[in-house]
Amino acid sequence: MATMTDNAIIKRKHRTLSIAEKVKLCDLKKAGRSNKNLAIQFNIGLQTTRDIIKKDAELRKFVSDSQTERGLFIKKNISKGRYPQLDECLFQWFLQRRAENVPMSGSMLMCKAKWYCEKLGITDLNCSLGFLHR
Repeated sequence: MATMTDNAIIKRKHRTLSIAEKVKLCDLKKAGRSNKNLAIQFNIGLQTTRDIIKKDAELRKFVSDSQTERGLFIKKNISKGRYPQLDECLFQWFLQRRAENVPMSGSMLMCKAKWYCEKLGITDLNCSLGFLHR
């Protein structure tokens, strides 16, 4: 949505909503708010508003499957990643170690990720600091 002032167009800054904000937008739509009103409130384009509303069911499924609530305020998209099975195995292992009060480090996670890669037949993944960060 660009606004016009004295023959100059002021362009709206790009904004990406978090998963939590997208779910809130869908809730407000269900409460009867118009798409235009939502676009103004969230400072996004009208078509973006429509696209988010179309993905309401997909967003809610992602939220219900989510392990933590904190991630919903940080995460911007609902993609699972290239190796969701590896992510799930590694996360479950991490939760088990934490329940046993085992101190965890990044190098321990990378070693276990390499081990799971071998077991799952994943050969094109480099378990580096970048992998750990993502």
